[in-house]
Amino acid sequence: MAFGSRRARYAGPSEPPKGSRCPFVELPFRQEQADPSRRADAAAAFVVRSLPVDALPEVEGDLRAAIVHYSSWRTDGESHVLQMYDETVGWISWNPEAFPKKHDQVRRAILKHSYYIVYFLIETDRSLVLAVLDGRRRPSEIRSLLTERKGRTRRQSQRR
Repeated sequence: MAFGSRRARYAGPSEPPKGSRCPFVELPFRQEQADPSRRADAAAAFVVRSLPVDALPEVEGDLRAAIVHYSSWRTDGESHVLQMYDETVGWISWNPEAFPKKHDQVRRAILKHSYYIVYFLIETDRSLVLAVLDGRRRPSEIRSLLTERKGRTRRQSQRR
């Protein structure tokens, strides 16, 4: 067989030639699947649990800091930050459990195309935004800030 030839390397249409060192010999050749109702490309079952989103009062200050940062080099800095925040909060309200846990029970959602991150908790009846921070901060600084704000929310919920 010449180099670059496209002819088949095995003899018959249903099985490889005897004595061949094909890596797929151990695999069942041309057999039907055991359960044809379950396709390989079928989506996995998941549950979407939508919850309303609230924010701590401190989040307003966090957003102001992000607005100042973006306004220093964008003319539409304020509207841009608020649009990204609103979009991210919309995703959080749609399915808060889709976001990864980063610090204990605190989850993280990244503002699209930015360094800013929304940190939030899932409570029984709502999602609570703890902070909107620049993700380039030191992790220990972020962790201590989140711990402080999370502790404050627990004390407030115990007073109710």
